[in-house]
Amino acid sequence: MTSDNEAAEAQRFHLFETTHALHSAMGYHRHGVAYVTLVVRGGYTEVGGLSPAAYAAGDVIPHGRDEEHSDYFTSDAACLNLELDDALPHGITHDVALRDEGVRRAASLLTAQFYRGGDIARAARALQLRLRDAAQLPAAAYPDWVAHVLHHFDWIGEQPIRAAAVTAGVHPTHFSRTFTKLLGVTPSAYRQRARVARASFLVLSSEHTLAAIAAESGFSDQSHLTRTFTRALGLSPSRFRRTFES
Repeated sequence: MTSDNEAAEAQRFHLFETTHALHSAMGYHRHGVAYVTLVVRGGYTEVGGLSPAAYAAGDVIPHGRDEEHSDYFTSDAACLNLELDDALPHGITHDVALRDEGVRRAASLLTAQFYRGGDIARAARALQLRLRDAAQLPAAAYPDWVAHVLHHFDWIGEQPIRAAAVTAGVHPTHFSRTFTKLLGVTPSAYRQRARVARASFLVLSSEHTLAAIAAESGFSDQSHLTRTFTRALGLSPSRFRRTFES
């Protein structure tokens, strides 16, 4: 038997599917409620402010109420969107949701219940509870040298990655292993992410040529920028500019 409280909880969300065609786009928009997107298949690139992120099947993306963003679909895609009456738990960020295995498992269960038939209300509630729990987990405690190298090494510049170990003051092997374990990406991948982020900012915030942006973002030339940018975000810098310029 379902209690009155459980029935009330079941009504505190709205879950629905959206499908999107390859190369389709959604201009800058806001949602009047907080919600969580579960990427079921395909993928897309999203820009909030001037910061891009690429998402793929299995990812869980929380959005706060009235958070403005724009989307470009890099393949045919399907998403489940869980709208919430309440605000997102304080401290739940895109990175937390993407990296927390409990959140991903709860999202996978909700997806299965939606498509196969089942107790959707219970699964939706479980995901909300897991998001709350993930938000309350203490932040990872990084060694001082990790925080130092993240803030003081020039990740955009031309210095070799081994120079980051010098900045950190640790052996290169220890640096690489520990950095990768704590950050979830290798130092080289972190540098690439930083360069793409810088380039995407310049693409949207300036009228600089792509050749100039490549030079300012640490790429050897425009072709290098285009290859790396496209691989990371699913669309070329020129298409990115046309799609996301406000």
